[in-house]
Amino acid sequence: MLNSILKEIAPSKSEIIEVKAIVDEFIKKLPRNTFVGGSYAKGTWLKGIKDVDLFVRFEKDNDISEKLAKILSKFKLITRVHGSRDYFQVEFKGITFEVVPIVEIKKANDSKNITDISPLHVKWVNKNSNTKIKEGIMLLKALLKANNLYGAESYIRGFSGYVCEILVCYYGGFLELLKEASKWKSRQLIDPNKVYQNATEAALSLNTSKLGPLLLIDPVQDSRNTAAALTKENFDKFVKLAKEFGPNKEFFVEEIKKKSDLSKLGVWLDVTPLDAKVDIAGAKMVCVFNYIVRESKRYGFKLIDKGWYWKKNASFWFEFEGELPKEYKIRGPPITAKTHVEAFKKAHKGCQIKGNYIVAQETREFINPQKFIKALIKSDYVTPRVRQIK
Repeated sequence: MLNSILKEIAPSKSEIIEVKAIVDEFIKKLPRNTFVGGSYAKGTWLKGIKDVDLFVRFEKDNDISEKLAKILSKFKLITRVHGSRDYFQVEFKGITFEVVPIVEIKKANDSKNITDISPLHVKWVNKNSNTKIKEGIMLLKALLKANNLYGAESYIRGFSGYVCEILVCYYGGFLELLKEASKWKSRQLIDPNKVYQNATEAALSLNTSKLGPLLLIDPVQDSRNTAAALTKENFDKFVKLAKEFGPNKEFFVEEIKKKSDLSKLGVWLDVTPLDAKVDIAGAKMVCVFNYIVRESKRYGFKLIDKGWYWKKNASFWFEFEGELPKEYKIRGPPITAKTHVEAFKKAHKGCQIKGNYIVAQETREFINPQKFIKALIKSDYVTPRVRQIK
């Protein structure tokens, strides 16, 4: 079964030849100190590749983004992307080339920027993999994509491509990884070079303020947790997925929620993201999604399911247990706290004593979750973070 899935997700020979021809043609237009990186260089890319990473080496970190900008100025379809070090996206024959300036280094500790280490990542993966491993990496990426767990971007916070590569290399295969991942516990330590004795020692040494549930030590830079972006929620989803996995096609097919799938109390929102860099637009949308979840719970609604989807268009959906009663009670301070009791009486009507506490009865403005969210999305928090939501 996995072989049949591989045929569907791996690039065909004709696609490999076609993409290679485009990459080779593009590189000829760049300086000799340009090399290919990312999944393309490692042979772990999936069918239908849309972007390829290229790195242009410079001897010193001296305005290298500006130097690269001049080199690329001859291209028409070019976008400058701002970051810790600016890089460029160039459209060429159907492929987006991300052209990144880096400083040439021999060891990770000499890096000025995380991108400088990219050649060492490529070298490590290629050295520690074979055909089985690379096929396993493709399978893992496809599995994660289908379950919305792929990508370290701030709006996803899942497993990056490099994390996938390290994991499959470390465990020796796709199925081997899933077998072990089904046993993972929070603050799981994976240390390919066995630099640290345990998770506590690793946690004290890592260069990050947020450790995350998975401590995956970078085999070329032992002070870095490559899985630092991974959230506890996505870690738990993957462990659950590993426990339930069977070599069936259904695990590799993305289940897309439809508006028609929702119950009568379900809420579906069509969202138009900001016209900004994908990572920024996505992060802003997730802020809005989390805000709706947080405010719905705070108001008293019980969420039984929720999710969001973003490819060409974006959608949020929420499933609620039911409507709320119109009247509800709020328990105030103990009657012995006289100052607080007086303040509570001024803030609430219909107060009475229940046992040792003062209690007020209030009336909700909304009892229906759909009406509540319809009003909520008009708030000053939501409107600056998405172009449109309805």
